[in-house]
Amino acid sequence: MLVSFLTWFLVGLLPIVLVVIIQNLIGKLLTPIALRNKASRRVYLATAAIGVPIHELSHAIAAFLFRHRITKIKFFEYTAGHGRLGYVEHQWNVLSPLQNVGLFFIGIAPLIGAGAVIYLTTKLMLPGLLDTLVWRTTEMPMILTGVPVNDAFYAVQYGLAGAVVAIRSVSSEPQFWIWLFITSVVAFHSTPSKADMQSAWKGAIAVGVVLTGIVFIFEAYYPLTEMVVCYWLYSVSIMSATIVFSMPWWVILLFLATITRR
Repeated sequence: MLVSFLTWFLVGLLPIVLVVIIQNLIGKLLTPIALRNKASRRVYLATAAIGVPIHELSHAIAAFLFRHRITKIKFFEYTAGHGRLGYVEHQWNVLSPLQNVGLFFIGIAPLIGAGAVIYLTTKLMLPGLLDTLVWRTTEMPMILTGVPVNDAFYAVQYGLAGAVVAIRSVSSEPQFWIWLFITSVVAFHSTPSKADMQSAWKGAIAVGVVLTGIVFIFEAYYPLTEMVVCYWLYSVSIMSATIVFSMPWWVILLFLATITRR
């Protein structure tokens, strides 16, 4: 059971890692194109001025909670010729279990932070969308096969399908387009960088071992395994959907860079 649960946790990371890799590859290819053109550069930096501070603040909060020492932080900084728009530099004790676990949450913190901002924005502007998501989760829950790889990628499909259904249910609301702009911009800059995912992977084993230990201890009193696996896969579906639904911004930037002059 111990090995099985740890496998579930680590395999559950694969869809997120795959989506992040694709997004980062697209960003590496298209960011220089967007920044070379005046119109697309202005749009890109305008979205970054909203999304990047949320991204970096999420890292900083996670680092603080897991007792890492923050040595330097930039919430937003654009320098021509330099791809980095913000950063959080931090130090930790490699012998501290808490701080090693923290590496995972610090790495994926932008997805959690973006999710929180998107949730609050939706709660304020389009609460009906959340009601639709709750209804779908209750009436059509995920059906697990027991095969970690299949279920992990099914979770992504489930999350994307649920998001499409929920968004379509509120698309006629007058504030829909404002909501879509805010949430998509936040999502656009929520993707963890390559360095973020390297950090997250270092802490992933520690998190998996801790969760496995908790499940093992309490399994005799309460069946936690299925519940924890389901919650983890729901989290995977939400994080993956957040990244995927931000990708149309690359289409917009490429379109602007193509049709406008320098």
